[in-house]
Amino acid sequence: MKKNRRIIIGAVISIAIIVFAVHLWIEYGIEKSNPENYATIGDIPTPDGYARIEGEDPKYGKFLRYLPLKPKGSVVKYYWGGIADLQDLNYAVVDLPLLSNAEQCADVCMRLRVTPCLALCDENSLPM
Repeated sequence: MKKNRRIIIGAVISIAIIVFAVHLWIEYGIEKSNPENYATIGDIPTPDGYARIEGEDPKYGKFLRYLPLKPKGSVVKYYWGGIADLQDLNYAVVDLPLLSNAEQCADVCMRLRVTPCLALCDENSLPM
């Protein structure tokens, strides 16, 4: 009986420690967003051994590199305004307003691809 009691107490303590660690991970993860307070995506240094490339469309790459970032500690939010869980899974938050509450990930990707073209190209040269 004593052996079972020790196992149960050990399991409860282990679960409590895990729950506390996960709570700290979620609670303080938002402090990690944009830790160096970079102004644009291009300001974020590449990892050791890597270099930025121009790509097939250098104007588009330049557009993406100059996207503004929200300041250190900014929170990732869902499209409906709720705060996303696991904030420490992001590195930085792009500072762009949503066009509507219905705009989601794929919509933002398409908008980021078309926006520089609308400013620089005519209607016939949009990427399809």
